[in-house]
Amino acid sequence: MQRLKPDRIPAAFEAVGTVTSRLLREYGMTDYDQLLEKYEIDIVCAGPRYIGPELVSRTDEQNRQVKGSFWGYEQTIHVTALDSYPVTSYYPLSGVETVEEVDRYAWPDPDWFDYPGETPVFSSDIPVTGWTVAREVPGLPKSSRGKVYEAPLPKLPIGKERLYTLYANRKRLTRAHSKGFEPRYPIPANADLPDISGLLCSDRRTLFCPPGFLRSWENPEDIEAFVEPGVGYVTNYLPLRRVDADAGTAETSIPSTYPVGRVDKHLFAMGSGSCRLENAVDFLTEPGSWAVDTLRGRIYYYSMDGIPEHVTVPALTEYYRVDGQERGELVKGIVFEGLTFTRADRDAVTQDDIGLQHDWDLWDKGNAMVRFRGAEDCTLRGCRLCESGSGGVRLDLHCQSNRVENNLIDHVGGTGVLLCGFGPGRVNENRCNRILNSHIHHCGELYYHASGIMVWQSSENLIKHNRLHHLPYDSIVLSGVRPYCFNAKEPNREMEGTIRRSEIPPESQLCAIHTTQELHAQWRKIAPFYQTRNNIVEENEMFLTMQRMFDGNAIYLSDVGGGNLIRRNFIHHLNGIGMQQGIRTDAFLKDTMITENIVYNVTGGGINTKYYENHVVNNIVADVRDIVYENSQGEEKRMFIGYISLLDVYEREKMPPNACLRVAPCLPAEPGRGCA
Repeated sequence: MQRLKPDRIPAAFEAVGTVTSRLLREYGMTDYDQLLEKYEIDIVCAGPRYIGPELVSRTDEQNRQVKGSFWGYEQTIHVTALDSYPVTSYYPLSGVETVEEVDRYAWPDPDWFDYPGETPVFSSDIPVTGWTVAREVPGLPKSSRGKVYEAPLPKLPIGKERLYTLYANRKRLTRAHSKGFEPRYPIPANADLPDISGLLCSDRRTLFCPPGFLRSWENPEDIEAFVEPGVGYVTNYLPLRRVDADAGTAETSIPSTYPVGRVDKHLFAMGSGSCRLENAVDFLTEPGSWAVDTLRGRIYYYSMDGIPEHVTVPALTEYYRVDGQERGELVKGIVFEGLTFTRADRDAVTQDDIGLQHDWDLWDKGNAMVRFRGAEDCTLRGCRLCESGSGGVRLDLHCQSNRVENNLIDHVGGTGVLLCGFGPGRVNENRCNRILNSHIHHCGELYYHASGIMVWQSSENLIKHNRLHHLPYDSIVLSGVRPYCFNAKEPNREMEGTIRRSEIPPESQLCAIHTTQELHAQWRKIAPFYQTRNNIVEENEMFLTMQRMFDGNAIYLSDVGGGNLIRRNFIHHLNGIGMQQGIRTDAFLKDTMITENIVYNVTGGGINTKYYENHVVNNIVADVRDIVYENSQGEEKRMFIGYISLLDVYEREKMPPNACLRVAPCLPAEPGRGCA
């Protein structure tokens, strides 16, 4: 196969049965392979076990056995005094005269065979060929000339205009990008929440870049800004619409989640800043990086090993969709087992998309390799979802009693596992699913805010015995819709479009919120429509999360219903530099039980609760240390949130009716060791 000269002429062996039996007997052998080894036989017949349609097996008029082959021919067994041997007695193509007849013939199907030890792999690879050294390419750095190759952009599927990932030797490559930078201006003061009106009227499409940073590209639509929009827990990919290089401004075709502006150094997720540009030949400065120019129809690749080989682009983002929702029906009982899904493309956010909390993922969107939608009693078991630009698996809208178990999900661009129900209202149809015994790591490699497991507007699920680590942000998120989204008087991508307004009392919506008290009063009216309730998150292990972002946690709950149980989880070695905690209840939620967990070796905080009537009982929190970071002025800053902390709790005289706060004594502990 490698076109090398063999050390000897390859030998083969063939004999009738009586001869083979005699040789084995004479040599004292019990196995046919021993005979092949003695004669140094190189050529052997090998093939998988046949499991296809039943083959012909009958007796002819002379009482001879006739056996059929999966090729379609038949053999008659002739028996003599010494032996039995097959003779072909039917030739299925003997009367064929045209190519069309050959094409219509029932040739063997690969699915007719069993391949023990093999794992079926699903990808959508389109080979990239015809590489030559890139010569006259405007914007290509001088230091990269002679090292960058170009090839024609292969034909993409109908409807796919751009690609966002490239693979070589089955590994995802890094797209060419600029160094991180900071916008010239700070974030507008009127864009702060909880009053959403300031956010809606703020400019979220203009990027004010440093002087001399931009070029008047002929293909600005190919270039994306990758930004943290003013906070340490969100990233956006924003396609450019136009560029004014003289003014140093770039306009994006979709808005960022929140306004983009200059932030302090501790929020930088892009190294030297909170923003960068991607996919321009100007940034092809590192081996292994690539860019695509759809205007010229070319792919550019800074090769590490001469002429590129085994380079592919993905045709698809979503591989399998099990969907009963489209026809108003349900799909039941589908099982995926022992499969590998890999090398899908990254999804692009569009103007019509609807985001979940902070746009951490998208509502009802085909951005995962495997997707269940309108499905019950389906299973994804023993599969691997890996090396991809998209998410792993998601369960959308009506999904009940489905199982995601014993899977490996690693090196994906988005969320590992997403349960995504209907928006706030009276419909609660995403529930009773199981995420079990799975190993999830290195998710969010493109979208830094993506979680290992995210549950949004979904109830009564069991998340148990999973191992999550090496994540840029949170491990497990239970989430809902924040009150300010109910008050948007015009469309906004973040969650607003999910709200089933006709099912919610009008007085609970479109409120003018100016004080914390007004916000809390509105929350009490909309809380009954939160569906993320009665979930159990137990006996999971989490470590090395928060590897890129600043504000996050191993387990995070926000704007969910009551009855969620966080029990017997082991959270350890959270060494990120961000404002992280082991477990946190954020924003507006009540009646969460956090019990029997171990939180150990964490920078930042152990367990943090917000609002009231959440319960922290019988946990072990140990070895919590300061967060240490440097601000833009070069000053060292320290932050300690606490072993167990209460934030945003009412003063006693301002507590809502029937609310109470009880702090029970804990066992004494050694200094610096926390409470047991």
